[in-house]
Amino acid sequence: MNGGCGTTGGGAVASRTPWGIAYRVEGAEIDIEYLAYVLRLAVEDPTTSPHDFALGRDRLAMDLERHTESPAARLLSRLREAAAPDRPPHRGI
Repeated sequence: MNGGCGTTGGGAVASRTPWGIAYRVEGAEIDIEYLAYVLRLAVEDPTTSPHDFALGRDRLAMDLERHTESPAARLLSRLREAAAPDRPPHRGI
């Protein structure tokens, strides 16, 4: 979602936090309706079918398994979990 908001000169950013996803839009006051529209699009339910959503989730899980196969990656993942157990995982689901 990070990027510019068309020709308005504004911007939209989504970032992951320990409490969820934080959304931020910036732009001119005159474009407030458009920026509100961008936020509504960001927080609405996904329009993908349940099959496509499951397929994407499975691909993400396979990528996560592949990433933690090496000893160095597994050790780094365990260190992150031990250092900050309440934080969401750096990678994966």
